[in-house]
Amino acid sequence: MRILCNHGFYGLLLMHMIYSIDEGCETAYTDGVRIAFSPFFLEELSDKELDYVLMHEILHVVLQHCLRGEYKDNERYNIAADIVINSTIMHENDDKASSITLSTYGESMHIAPDGKEGYLYTAEEVYEMLQSKQKNFDRGNKKSNAKRWDDHSQWGKFEEDSKLRDVWVKNFAECCEAVKVRDASNNRGTLPMFAQRMIEKLKNRKQTGERY
Repeated sequence: MRILCNHGFYGLLLMHMIYSIDEGCETAYTDGVRIAFSPFFLEELSDKELDYVLMHEILHVVLQHCLRGEYKDNERYNIAADIVINSTIMHENDDKASSITLSTYGESMHIAPDGKEGYLYTAEEVYEMLQSKQKNFDRGNKKSNAKRWDDHSQWGKFEEDSKLRDVWVKNFAECCEAVKVRDASNNRGTLPMFAQRMIEKLKNRKQTGERY
């Protein structure tokens, strides 16, 4: 309910997920269908930190990071995806670094290797930058803790990834329609920037074959 009030679009997306406790997990993860938490990790989160974790995980699902990273250098792709996600969330929170900070892990990485904010790029674009501009990446994210909290080990576990991808395109479109009919005089009725960009790409998807 809190996310629905403060970040309505994210709240609508999160309503499509299954939630579970996984004692074998150290922190939290998504596999594209559910969001799972370690009971110990969940217990130590404040309300604000929990909102960040939920927004982080649902963005991985909507942007389909957990469906398409398996053919790449996994570690580099994981870093790229997190940079894009964290920067997007921070931008939606008036660029406040506190919005992507966990007390145990510190400020999450959000700067692309070229020194710009990650939300300006796709995970694939940041992925390509990482190898050639590693020094800039390290310097730009010097405040971030080297130990990332998000568990990506469940990505690519589903054999029917193409079906899941189509399901989330449909879910995304329905949430966009729901936001359009809400009161646009406040932030709860406004589509986030990442969603507006996805809409534009979806319009050209059939012609170009591009994935978002």
